[in-house]
Amino acid sequence: MLDIYLTPASISYLTQFILAFAISVFLALRLRDRTTQSVLLTGFFAAATLFIGLLFLDVSLPPYPRLFAVYAENTSLALGLVFLLQFAYHFPRQCPSRKWESRIGLIVSLAYLTWEAGYMVYRYVSLLGQDMVYYRPPELDYANAVVLLWVPVAFLRQIVAADPRSVHWLHKLWNPQGKEARSTRAFVLVFGILFLLGIVNILRAYSIVSTGLYNISLSIGVLTALWLFSSSYINFVPGGSSVLAKLSVLTLTLYLAILGSVGWVIAPPHINTYRPNLADHQTLRFTPNASGGYDVTPIDFYFETELGDRLDVRTTSETCCQRVDFSFPFYGQTYSEIYVASAGAISMGETFWQPNMQANHVRVPTIFPLMIDLDPTQGGGVYARVEEDRLILTWDHLPAMFWPEAVYTFQAVLYKNGVFDITYNGLPSVIPFAPDETPSASPWLRGATPGRGESIHTSEVRPSEPIPNDQLVLIENYQRDFRQYVHHFILPLSWVVIGGSLALMLIVPLLLHYSIIRPLNALLVGVHQMDAGDLGAQVAVQSEDEIGFLTLAFNKMATKLDELVTGLEERVAERTSELTAQNAELDAFAHTVAHDLKGPISVIIGFAGVLAEQCGSSPSQDVSEDMLKSVNYILQTSLKLNRITDELMLLTGVRKQKVTPEPLDMSSVIEEAIARLQTSIQEANAQITLVDKDNWPTALGYAPWIEEVWVNYIGNAIKYGGQPPIIEIGAERLIDQPADLPAMVCFWVRDNGPGLSAESQAELFTPFTRLDQARAKGHGLGLSIVHRIIEKLDGKVGIESELGQGSKFFFILPAALAEGRITTNGPSEAPAS
Repeated sequence: MLDIYLTPASISYLTQFILAFAISVFLALRLRDRTTQSVLLTGFFAAATLFIGLLFLDVSLPPYPRLFAVYAENTSLALGLVFLLQFAYHFPRQCPSRKWESRIGLIVSLAYLTWEAGYMVYRYVSLLGQDMVYYRPPELDYANAVVLLWVPVAFLRQIVAADPRSVHWLHKLWNPQGKEARSTRAFVLVFGILFLLGIVNILRAYSIVSTGLYNISLSIGVLTALWLFSSSYINFVPGGSSVLAKLSVLTLTLYLAILGSVGWVIAPPHINTYRPNLADHQTLRFTPNASGGYDVTPIDFYFETELGDRLDVRTTSETCCQRVDFSFPFYGQTYSEIYVASAGAISMGETFWQPNMQANHVRVPTIFPLMIDLDPTQGGGVYARVEEDRLILTWDHLPAMFWPEAVYTFQAVLYKNGVFDITYNGLPSVIPFAPDETPSASPWLRGATPGRGESIHTSEVRPSEPIPNDQLVLIENYQRDFRQYVHHFILPLSWVVIGGSLALMLIVPLLLHYSIIRPLNALLVGVHQMDAGDLGAQVAVQSEDEIGFLTLAFNKMATKLDELVTGLEERVAERTSELTAQNAELDAFAHTVAHDLKGPISVIIGFAGVLAEQCGSSPSQDVSEDMLKSVNYILQTSLKLNRITDELMLLTGVRKQKVTPEPLDMSSVIEEAIARLQTSIQEANAQITLVDKDNWPTALGYAPWIEEVWVNYIGNAIKYGGQPPIIEIGAERLIDQPADLPAMVCFWVRDNGPGLSAESQAELFTPFTRLDQARAKGHGLGLSIVHRIIEKLDGKVGIESELGQGSKFFFILPAALAEGRITTNGPSEAPAS
């Protein structure tokens, strides 16, 4: 079982892992729509969850097992960036002009993923097969930064595409308009944080930023990005999200964000109380024993003040060691080449490679006076004094690489007989330790190891205490002791994080459901009932809080609305009944008046006709021209009055008469109408054309009524058309009708008149309204009769007109069906759709 050593960064990464996992589950549950956006974002967060989990293992495991997480971190991140970059080009929607740019991004991100994966495999093979530890080359960090930068740039370009305004692109970036553009800008901030973390990673590779500071920035930065993403995306999620999901995600995010920061606040005071088992002004002697190991005993303190020659050792891997020629027996084997490292290590026979100290097995025999990263370039130095029977190596006043204020002085003396001493003559009064730094940032190892494949990470031996004679590995691991010290302090906080997260994900949604969601759902049911027509819907008040008050207000509103609508319906029904009775009385009155006027008018017409004929055929001095005009005027007025009574009788008859629509022979009907209008046609010299008459669809109607429609439409075209009137008559089947409605046929009359304004068109089919008072010869009943006839036959009337471009009057009737096809007066038509 792996040992876990929790640190403040562990808690931060643990909260991030839980939050990323929760977001991944939330997104996965919404994959039922399987949109490209949702798939890409879910893929990114799945990879991000893996990446954060690896970060947690990175800072929580001992040096060797953590390497398995470290090696996979950037590959999982590269996989996530493949999804994220494509998501950037598909949010809020894919822009056609960015298609090739998106493909280039896919190729680049996949190439980077392949590079990372290949190097990961190489590192695993080297670790497992040769116990070699390799750091990532800086070129991979540069590639990582490029892809990370590409993501916010892609989002910036999507902002410009999502903002529909015709303004400069800088205005769109500064103040985007629209929900989609604003949500895209939020992602620029969220994923721009990842790019900044990539820059910090590059600085760490050059030791400009420490590993501890990198872990702090990474843990807080990723947690901030996740918090911003959760609070932003939950409001812009496609299709919306429930109140329960919003409250749960935002509450969990806030809770984890707070706890993820707590570790960094409460841990430092406790860390400062750690005191390693490392005494200043102390000398330890390592004496070979018969078992092949060493006996360790404290001796009287001594320190060689004559240091010897300064060694040219630095902090980089190529210059961190310098060879010293000296013959020294170590663990039963004599070495003539001694390598001195700036990091407080002495290797036998070959160069000391510090990263390999994290491997599972040590392959180089090494003495560790005190392994810690020291910086000879900032003061002090490493010295060697070679004598005939001994080698004196001194690390004199060297500052720690990550804590320059902590200065170390210690010495190792190697004797020809295999004995060696380690002396401390200047340790910091308070030795700084940091749990999330690289292991050698603080004192890590003291002791000796034969380098025969043993592990230095599991040894419990303390060279400062009595040890068994057969113990070969004599390593005191301060870094592990310190991590255990911090772990016991941090462990309760981890249980708070895990327990609280489970409570928020399981218990809190349940509590929210009963306290908020269920009352809201009940209220929503009432709203749906009201929307369906149940205006008196009532909802039970479940609590005396804001939702209860809202429910009570809803019930009062529903009751009041139901009373108002019910009262209104009663008043409308009553008024409708009154209007129906009044209309019936008016129709009866109009029919009676028209019928009673018919006889007297006929008498007047008869006598006026006789007088006009006599005056015209037998002129005399007693009959003046004015008298003849008066007689003719009486005759014409009587004829007009007769037509008015006919139209009044037709108008009232249409309302009361019931007819059965039959297939119409429209050509014959139009011929009858034209015959009735022949005098007007001749007087106006009108030209009438029937467009494609042989292919007109057959409609259902009542021929006498439809004849009156044509008389009115054609008569109006003659009256209000051009000089002379040019009239076209046509018909066409309506092919865009919904499948659940019957097929319809549109008949129309087009004239070359002056056209009508929109205001005039709105008043056309109102009784007693004339098209043009200046040219009108009618009385305004014609179009009203048309309207009533066509509506009685389940049709519609209408007009299309523009000023100066004539008018097109039309009426629509149901099509006649025969064996599933529309019948025509000519060739058969296609089936109605």
